[in-house]
Amino acid sequence: MKKTKTYRSGTTTCRTYLKTAGNGFEVGFVFAGKTTFVGNFVHSSEATTWYNIMNREIRQFSKKYKVGPKCSKTWYGRFVTAHLNNRYCGYVERLFTRHTSTAKKAFNRDERKYTQMKRRWTGTGTTRTAFLKAA
Repeated sequence: MKKTKTYRSGTTTCRTYLKTAGNGFEVGFVFAGKTTFVGNFVHSSEATTWYNIMNREIRQFSKKYKVGPKCSKTWYGRFVTAHLNNRYCGYVERLFTRHTSTAKKAFNRDERKYTQMKRRWTGTGTTRTAFLKAA
């Protein structure tokens, strides 16, 4: 999977991309030929969602903060990248919250099952030993 989108402002060209990277996905932003932002994801749906959010954020940002004729490209690139980093952290935090709650639910379900099985072990008179031992 590879997607790219190009933005132009005067002589400055920016590009966003989504591509596979190893077993995951990479979403990035290239400003004036320099990669200024990269986000890595395991799931394609999360990467695609962030790619769409990032493109929307760049469009909104460029409407709100126009580039002046004497504006430094380097400074403006850092300004855009700082904005993307801020939005990315918020997005990833929401993902972690969702994944954490899913993991907690799975653990609680398995812990209840363990408690049920443990009740049966104590009445049979068998000797219990540690299941996992350090080598």
